[in-house]
Amino acid sequence: MDCCLIIARSEEDFPNNVHIIGDKAYPCLPQLQTPYKDNGRLTVAQKNYNFQLSKARSTIERAFALLKKRFRCLIFLDVLCVEWIPKYIIACCVLHNICIQNNDILDVEEIINNENIADEVENFEREFLQLGRIKRDFICAELFNNNN
Repeated sequence: MDCCLIIARSEEDFPNNVHIIGDKAYPCLPQLQTPYKDNGRLTVAQKNYNFQLSKARSTIERAFALLKKRFRCLIFLDVLCVEWIPKYIIACCVLHNICIQNNDILDVEEIINNENIADEVENFEREFLQLGRIKRDFICAELFNNNN
């Protein structure tokens, strides 16, 4: 999430001291809490904070791994239609909860150990780029044939 967007929407989306958590790649903001940078001089309290934050992020990552395993469409959401992304995610969460209520439960460890979503995304991007090159080559040939 873009930090400027978080700041701009702080009052609207993060009322009453609510925040989200992020990793060390993000700046620490009132609405976005991140770990302390480990410079070798962290206090026990700061180390504990980092540990608890890491545990929370791990829980969130596991939840999203489950959703992505069950609903592959989440891996390839159209980022050009940003306003639809929350609706897709909420719909998948509702359907996922219905599955759980009906004892259709996925094995979290198996998903995390066997799932390589990054490879799937990379393969999808590679195929998509290949389709783009094929189309470009086709247009190039058509233009050449029409002009000669």
